[in-house]
Amino acid sequence: MVRMVSLTEVLGRPPRVLVSCSAGMSSSLIARQLSREVRARGLEWHVRCMSIEDAWTEPDSFELLLLGPQVMYRVADLERHFGNRVLVSCIEKASYAFCDADALVRQVEGLLEEYARTRLPALRTGSGGQGKFGSIVGACGSQDCCASDVRR
Repeated sequence: MVRMVSLTEVLGRPPRVLVSCSAGMSSSLIARQLSREVRARGLEWHVRCMSIEDAWTEPDSFELLLLGPQVMYRVADLERHFGNRVLVSCIEKASYAFCDADALVRQVEGLLEEYARTRLPALRTGSGGQGKFGSIVGACGSQDCCASDVRR
């Protein structure tokens, strides 16, 4: 039987999530709601926010960059800039508009699982390529995330 491990165990620290938008003002509200929900659920994530321009200069300070829908046009540029070090994704429009912390947590869970699966390939199991990250498995389940050309 394979022991389930968390991304925190693999990284040696809690995963870091950065929420970003044009100037960092609306993303600060989202980050605050996400942080509250993360604490309430007892999850080990560091959540912070900053403007997209500031995020550009700090590629080693986070694993996941969540962009506000208003800057989704920057996804491809950011993916090229950060390479495999950072997973870049767009916050679902409804979650952003309504500051829906529950939906945000579900989306981040799925993205952290994707990060583990795609950025940490040496940690895959030998059976079918399934990851062994039991405490972070999840998915947002939405097919309406941002635009189809930037979906992950």
